[in-house]
Amino acid sequence: MHSVARRVSVSLFNSAYLRRQLWIAATSTSPSLTTAVQQCATHIQTVLHNQSNAKPSPEKHQQSPGSCFILVSQSYSARDVEQMVSRLRNQLGNIGTNMRIAGTAVDQVFSEGGNTSKSGLSVLYHATDPSSNDSGSLQAIPFYIGDMHGRQRLREAAVGRWHNSITDRFNDHRSRIRWIDGHSSVTQAASHIQLPPELGDAVANPSSVELILMAADRESRQVADVLDSHFPMAYKLGIVGSQTPFLNGREYTILGDDEVRSSGVIGFAFVRSRGKTVPASTHDATNCLRVRYPNLEAISDTLQIKRSKGNVVLEVENGEAARTLIANIRKRQIDAGSAFDNRLFARISTNNDNSDSAVLQVTGGDPAKGGLAIDTTRDIEQGYFIQFMMATDSRQLDLASRDDFGQMSARSSGEIHIMFGAQDHQNETTQDEPQNQSVASVFGGVTEGGFVYGGGSLHTERARKLFSGQVFECAVPGSTLEFTLGIH
Repeated sequence: MHSVARRVSVSLFNSAYLRRQLWIAATSTSPSLTTAVQQCATHIQTVLHNQSNAKPSPEKHQQSPGSCFILVSQSYSARDVEQMVSRLRNQLGNIGTNMRIAGTAVDQVFSEGGNTSKSGLSVLYHATDPSSNDSGSLQAIPFYIGDMHGRQRLREAAVGRWHNSITDRFNDHRSRIRWIDGHSSVTQAASHIQLPPELGDAVANPSSVELILMAADRESRQVADVLDSHFPMAYKLGIVGSQTPFLNGREYTILGDDEVRSSGVIGFAFVRSRGKTVPASTHDATNCLRVRYPNLEAISDTLQIKRSKGNVVLEVENGEAARTLIANIRKRQIDAGSAFDNRLFARISTNNDNSDSAVLQVTGGDPAKGGLAIDTTRDIEQGYFIQFMMATDSRQLDLASRDDFGQMSARSSGEIHIMFGAQDHQNETTQDEPQNQSVASVFGGVTEGGFVYGGGSLHTERARKLFSGQVFECAVPGSTLEFTLGIH
């Protein structure tokens, strides 16, 4: 068996540039949110204090206002979660006064070694070194984009989904969706999103935006596409929050400075001051963005798609798509030396070496007509390639995955690791919950909705990119996104 990974070399920060930035990751897995907030705030204050004392006295400066991106597990009470932003600000004291905060509720948080905890708070703090007087500093601009900005509920109107008119809002959203003339597919809905002023007029040079970090509800795709269109050189990392109706009656819990919202996309755009950019010659491969699918195994060769319509694959080079998939399932069941469950997936790519690909769930098929429905709101084009995959028992693979992450975490004490994951309920294993653990090198969380990611056009060819864009959604159970900020 083998796991499937998609690796993209990125170079967001070079070493000289990182010395002018301050990133601190703090994760507490305490079952008490009050204690978790205390531990994370104390760790951030300790790092800031040590950094200040390490400088010669003439270089000591008042710490500039920072930003905190936070992920909090929904294991805590609704009251504690909704008051957490103010508590964190209070615990941080002087540095928390003008701090901007954004985040969401998650199912689990990542802790040391790639393990996860159902209770915990994970905080990523950023500030610019105030002793840096040049134009290379990075400023965090907070933003929020919701339905009032023209966002539409496309996933609730997607073809092939069953809707209950009593329990969901499909009919309301369908009537409000604005289609491109001549099309009726959800993949062809026009985008009418207007960027809020803080991301529109306030950013004079779009190429100065280098990283966008966000938390979202399940309608993240349109916002991510618009951000990619306006800021093509920026890397986009986002987590889809957990649904929280049983926690606090909200569809989602989107946390901001002074408000808790039930929907939308919130986050930070990290903008280089004065619109300066790092010269291409200074970029290196010190950072890594990697998407892994440790719970999947390929059961077919990579096949070219001969006929498709919308998100339905009708025919591949071996014949009808549904019958080809069934044949591969039967063959794998005969050859299998391990157990498989019934979840099916497809890796869609623009070429047969899978260098530009995304893994999506197969949501249905019709052996009589030969079509397979793929879980995407994008059109799958004729000439793309497809490889069928199945979910497998992940217990052994999980151990290998954690070992791999542990090695990555141990490479350098100067690295910050961001991890987002998609929950795999069917392959969950019972682990002893760590108590009162505070770690410094990991930031991240796990949700059933998964994550959003994309690279900048400065470092990747945009010619015929998969689905005509740079941003991908991933909710494949057990998948992880790993992003490393480091100095080498």
